[in-house]
Amino acid sequence: MTKRRELVVTLISSGKLDPELHYGPFSRSWWFIPSIKKDNNIEMMYPIRIGMKTQVEINGKNFITRILKGNRVSVNQPDYVSQCDFDSSEIEDNPTNAITSIYRQIFKTKTKISGSIVMGFDNESIIAKLLYNIEFHPYMINIENKLSVMVFGSGISKNEASGII
Repeated sequence: MTKRRELVVTLISSGKLDPELHYGPFSRSWWFIPSIKKDNNIEMMYPIRIGMKTQVEINGKNFITRILKGNRVSVNQPDYVSQCDFDSSEIEDNPTNAITSIYRQIFKTKTKISGSIVMGFDNESIIAKLLYNIEFHPYMINIENKLSVMVFGSGISKNEASGII
């Protein structure tokens, strides 16, 4: 059984939303469902903001992790980088790889660090700050644990043939 530590995460910068990324065809990559907010049928999604930056102290060292736009797979997906003092991780496509690689480099250990915890994605206060000034945030509806429907926007059709005016 692995031991999970309690880490105090500080939000340094909440970052910004990019309408094309957060509400466009790549939006699924820019929203997360925190483990602390799960409901059986409807799961609200929360933004992964460009430029978001958090700090956490682990074993007496301060680690800063931030989110960038674009990664090795796609320029439309998030990238993560962690640093501690003058050492920095490679740019990674998830926060766990970013924080774990720099932690292992510094402490010469095989310990794995949870990126979602280091980003504060399980912290109610940080989640509230990420939602600031967002008029609509996506959600996912689970139907009988067989089908998941993601809703990334709502509106009224301007197409007269639809019967909606």
